[in-house]
Amino acid sequence: RNSVQDDVLLPPPHLISSNVPGGMQVNTTLIIATVPRDEAHARALWSHLECLTERIDRVLVAAPDVDWSRNIVEAIVQDFMLAAAINQRSVPIIETVYFDNNRYDVGLWCDALATVPKNQATFLVNDSAFSRINFNNLTERIVRATKQEHIGQLTNVSSSTMSLKLLSLNGRLGPSEPPGTKYNWVESVYRGFTPQGLITFINHSCNPEATQKCLGKGVRCIVDNFEIALSGAYPKGEVGAIYPSFVPSSDEEMKDWEMKGINMTELSEQKWVFDQWRDGKAYYHYLVDKFNFPLLKVKAKQKFIRLDPGIECYRTANESFFASLFYPSKMLLNSYHGSTIVQKGKIADP
Repeated sequence: RNSVQDDVLLPPPHLISSNVPGGMQVNTTLIIATVPRDEAHARALWSHLECLTERIDRVLVAAPDVDWSRNIVEAIVQDFMLAAAINQRSVPIIETVYFDNNRYDVGLWCDALATVPKNQATFLVNDSAFSRINFNNLTERIVRATKQEHIGQLTNVSSSTMSLKLLSLNGRLGPSEPPGTKYNWVESVYRGFTPQGLITFINHSCNPEATQKCLGKGVRCIVDNFEIALSGAYPKGEVGAIYPSFVPSSDEEMKDWEMKGINMTELSEQKWVFDQWRDGKAYYHYLVDKFNFPLLKVKAKQKFIRLDPGIECYRTANESFFASLFYPSKMLLNSYHGSTIVQKGKIADP
């Protein structure tokens, strides 16, 4: 069910030289940005550990540097490792890192990236969604693109088949629109970067000016500056998405997605144009039913109590474990000025 056609092809065998560092081995790091303020977000963290770490060498769990956050994250990681040992399941190296910033998930990712070598494939995910199923399609495609990047550097080979730098699970990629507009951008929930793609991300999102851009502002600022604008930092052709965020609104978009392996032409008769996967409504169920879409938004699950497309990704957890954790009170949340922004008593959750 994860067999979406690849945008990028591996080069012929004769170009894969033994001189490539590590014998073409590509190291991988997944950074999970989390603010585990309630049971749903604790489950989201566990679900990513269980279902997004196949072929990942190292996981960094990046969270706020406050006592309640540390206690919850450490308990989740320790219980997850214990469950893995009991089930004789191999897992990657898992490290926890804590930061004091007020830049949503972007700040946690940027701070954690300071400890990540820049010559590997890097993946970023947050706890605004649950992983539903084991999913490695995005990992494999970015690993392939990273290998091609290494090969291109060693052989001076350059072609359009070696251009992918940033791949998101979801995006809105209007083929005739320039990158970085409301019709051509990718979402930040789950993304992968080649080494060159990561440098562009860091230069755009982790510079001193960027750290001040959305202070005291809401989710819209994050979307405008760190999703839409980020796509515009890459030349066209270097940014990709596996699934469309919205129902494609034109025949041109439909055909473009079909070329990427996502055939949705039967939706041309549907009136779902403004439906988005994150809403958990008809379009989301379509993606799950037809493509076994791997995520479920936490907010959608909380809004639609009966929404249950099947979540396999905390099956090794003891159900009583999540209820036993000591989540922060509203007062503690409102006093926290770290990786999330508190506005009018509400915690923003992009």
